Amino acid sequence: MNFKLLSISLALAALGQLGALAQKAVPPPSPPRLPINTVFQGESKFYAIIAKAERENWRNLPLGERTIRVAREMIGTPYVNYTLEIDDRVESPVANLKEVDCWTYYENALALARMLRYKPGPYRPQDLLHMVEIERYRDGICTGNYLSRMHH
Repeated sequence: MNFKLLSISLALAALGQLGALAQKAVPPPSPPRLPINTVFQGESKFYAIIAKAERENWRNLPLGERTIRVAREMIGTPYVNYTLEIDDRVESPVANLKEVDCWTYYENALALARMLRYKPGPYRPQDLLHMVEIERYRDGICTGNYLSRMHH
């Protein structure tokens, strides 16, 4: 990288513009492969978090602060293993707000926080699943194949 390009990059970063320039477009959600009652659990928790977020205007907070607020609302959610494995043949975005493991606790909090900023309400469980898909799958697209999932 030459000095001039480095200087421009640093100047853009200082202005908070580099991330905006480097961001990729959000892909549309993949078509549903499994019924909503299979891939989404915890509707009452979902709407309770959304209601609080709207009352307190979380949408305008930075992503980190939004994620922390959502995560705090999920404290006390029972811990269970294997919350991503819901079907033996079909891979699909899944969000379970009734039970989480360490990864899905983080992932659900981040997805809810992103959803609040990505679009205005009213919010639906499918909106949360779209944000989960963007985080969990290669290029933000679930192909229905297990190998499209990112394995962190």
